[in-house]
Amino acid sequence: DSKQVLSNQLVKEEFNFQGMIKYLKWEFSNIIQCIKDTLTYQSRKRKISQITREIEDMLWDLRKTDERIVMENGKRANGLFNTNGTITMYTGLKYDHYFQVLIHEIAHMMHFSMDDNYKYLSCAELELIAEATSFVVCDFYGISNKKSSVSYIKHYDVNEAMIKKYESIIIHISKEIAQAIK
Repeated sequence: DSKQVLSNQLVKEEFNFQGMIKYLKWEFSNIIQCIKDTLTYQSRKRKISQITREIEDMLWDLRKTDERIVMENGKRANGLFNTNGTITMYTGLKYDHYFQVLIHEIAHMMHFSMDDNYKYLSCAELELIAEATSFVVCDFYGISNKKSSVSYIKHYDVNEAMIKKYESIIIHISKEIAQAIK
């Protein structure tokens, strides 16, 4: 009878031990995944930060501010392109958001420099081109800004016809930016 109790106890202990081993393996794999995720994040952050610095070095008139930019209409912005060629950037953004905004403003700058009709386009058209370009370039570099881009573009009542109309400009500017970065 005591042998049976001891046998049952050993079976329970073995079961507990096997359960503990499974748990430790699971916990270890979670730790490894967290380390991989952290290294991937840090690597991507370094890469995007390096690309951002390279882009900033290419710009001839980049201004930075630690306060959000107040526009003529009183609204606040994270970035601003002025047709005199100046880009002003708010520095209080996370690296990936800063990159998105910088690409958006560069898209405005490039569009302005290549299109004589720039000054005749509506605000919605200009913002569509800049934000869609930012989306394409950011997606290429592994930065997902789909939700914010869609929300931003919807704010300007952009329709499908406008997207089709400016698709070739968006693609052209996106390619130019990507080639300049490489």
